Amino acid sequence: MVRGITQVVGKIYNKIPLQYHESIRPYFSEDVVYKVTKKLSINSDIGLATSLIFLCIGMIYGWFGGHLRFCAFFFGALTLLGLINIIVMIGYKAWIGHYLYLPQFWVNVPLMLLPVAGILYQLRDYLKIVGRGKIRHHLTYHELFPLNGPEPFVSLHIPSYNEEPDMLIRTIAHVTKLHYTNYELIIIENNTRDETVWRPVEKFVSELRNPNIRFYHFDTIEGYKSGALNRALELTNPKAEIIGLLDADYCVSSDWLRMTVGLFAKPNVAAVQCPQANRITDATTFQKIMSYELDLFYKQGMVIRNESNAVIMNGTMCLIRRSTLDEEKWCNGFICEDSELGLRIQSRGEDIIYIDHTFGEGLPPRNFEEYKKQRFRWAYGAMMIFKTHWRKIFLRSHLTFMQRF
Repeated sequence: MVRGITQVVGKIYNKIPLQYHESIRPYFSEDVVYKVTKKLSINSDIGLATSLIFLCIGMIYGWFGGHLRFCAFFFGALTLLGLINIIVMIGYKAWIGHYLYLPQFWVNVPLMLLPVAGILYQLRDYLKIVGRGKIRHHLTYHELFPLNGPEPFVSLHIPSYNEEPDMLIRTIAHVTKLHYTNYELIIIENNTRDETVWRPVEKFVSELRNPNIRFYHFDTIEGYKSGALNRALELTNPKAEIIGLLDADYCVSSDWLRMTVGLFAKPNVAAVQCPQANRITDATTFQKIMSYELDLFYKQGMVIRNESNAVIMNGTMCLIRRSTLDEEKWCNGFICEDSELGLRIQSRGEDIIYIDHTFGEGLPPRNFEEYKKQRFRWAYGAMMIFKTHWRKIFLRSHLTFMQRF
């Protein structure tokens, strides 16, 4: 594969006028081609097939946007082609390379089959989306009912680290417009040393003159975001029955609490998760594609997971029962502290409900570099959770088979 790309690069190099050859030669060497292809994970046939599949997925979904069934049909076809490619290439190389006679090959067979199992599960999701009517427990806005009766006290928490003050002020302003009266808002500004960042937010909150909206600044809080959330939990009003989470950039709709807190009437419901979404009114084309890709997960993956009571808790736009959170707390040191808490909640045998309706929107990553860092953080955080809780996943716990899978 690298040889073929090198030949193409060589032909492009020969088409360039001779006077530029000396200056651009370092960028057209075989070593550079190898490093680039390795960085992009296309220095193998399987890597190339996988990269092309995800490239096509992003382009198709970015182009067609909300036509979810149409996109799911294409994704299913592309994923099936990728699965066939992987199986054929593994089998072909094993046969031609005489790997079948090596014990190391058979030791690695289970590891090679893991991505195949993941792809098969993904195909199941696509088929479910294409046949949308067959999804059970699909909770949309039309299945929700406004709260009728006394309002449970809700404590909303916004952890903030070095966030733009105008953005955070806009988030707070949207919270004040909620069609809900029995709540408080706690903003925890942690580890931000630059006073020009947090002083405007403090001033804005003080000018609201609302004792239920409080701003706290701490020079040092250990434990990343989970440390700030634990500090917010300590400052929470004892009357609070439900804890709500918001990121510093999220603007919520006024009916968020009124339409969702009623779901806690069921005693086994420990959390209610709403989808994350991005504001794309003034977004670039790349940001729109990233946002559509995020929508795909929440419109497809989370809907299917809710059918199996295997919802991933994603922090922002999430409501958690206070008694459950008091017992479990936020675990310091985890990058994906929300998903880690969700796993512990489900391992207790309690439920997390997903609502397929957007009640709030945040800001998308500004460029590919931020997008890459975000996804690396999510992937790294997931592996931290797996490393810590593998016993709950594989051994004895209240997790069902689909939750483990």
